[in-house]
Amino acid sequence: MAPKTSDTASRDEALYFKWNRTSFDALLQTYHIRSEWHPVMHSEKETAFLLKDGKITLFVEFFKFCNFQLLITIFCKSLLDEYTVHPLGLAKLRHFEYTCLSLGFLPERLVFRALYSLVWKTPFFTFDRRSTDETCLRLVPASCRDKDWKYKFIYVDGYVIPWNMHWRTMSAKEKVKDVALLKAEYQDNALFKALTSHPTEITIIHDGDLALVGMSLCWRDIQIYHAFSTADGSPFTHADLLYPQKASSVSPADRPLRPGEDNIQQANVSNFLISPCHMDRVLQVLPISGDAEKVDLTAPAQRKTI
Repeated sequence: MAPKTSDTASRDEALYFKWNRTSFDALLQTYHIRSEWHPVMHSEKETAFLLKDGKITLFVEFFKFCNFQLLITIFCKSLLDEYTVHPLGLAKLRHFEYTCLSLGFLPERLVFRALYSLVWKTPFFTFDRRSTDETCLRLVPASCRDKDWKYKFIYVDGYVIPWNMHWRTMSAKEKVKDVALLKAEYQDNALFKALTSHPTEITIIHDGDLALVGMSLCWRDIQIYHAFSTADGSPFTHADLLYPQKASSVSPADRPLRPGEDNIQQANVSNFLISPCHMDRVLQVLPISGDAEKVDLTAPAQRKTI
């Protein structure tokens, strides 16, 4: 985990909380959930499913425990079509995505399928490790941190996540058809080898780290580059944040952007699923500090070396 800042410390303290209007407002602010997406707090009588007309349901635990943010990445969308996923499943998916990017690889569906199988745990789908011998995940959480997570959720406009996200159920006798790949299909894959050679554990990643590797468009100031330094000057990679002992020796070393250097959002915007409402293909980005900036989504972005 990244060294604790006021942001990360406040998030740790908020893992257990009462779900009310105050915590709802705090969620919107903390995770940059925009007003034009029309977020709504559910009433006491409303349930997460069936869906409200024109809305999708997002559990609060997605944001607090799973490193999930809006907008979502194209890779995340490619794996979540047709599945209503339990937070533990989403946490594993986002851990996989972060680990790939932090090692300098683009995430691959083939490798994810080699490492994880889709399973049905009533009433949600989730992902389990196919093997404990060849895995990228060293420690699997036994459960979500918040035991009441099922009762804490919000609705946002459906176009924000334009995938086939719907409530899908299975009978007790049905089995999920998720056939394992042949080992020959992935055993020589460079990403597979990199991931399984050093399994890591699921942890909460700071906004700046998610933004820097290309998993978030949220960062406190797009004129600041999120960087780190180590006490002894040793080399640092973002994968180090997944190792508690290494992470404890890392300190933030944020700096102003250099002339001609893309900001975090410009460098990574092509990773994200932009909803159909942005017909002009220009995304309005609103940093917490500084002036609003428009990012042209038609311009090809150069991937930043990690």
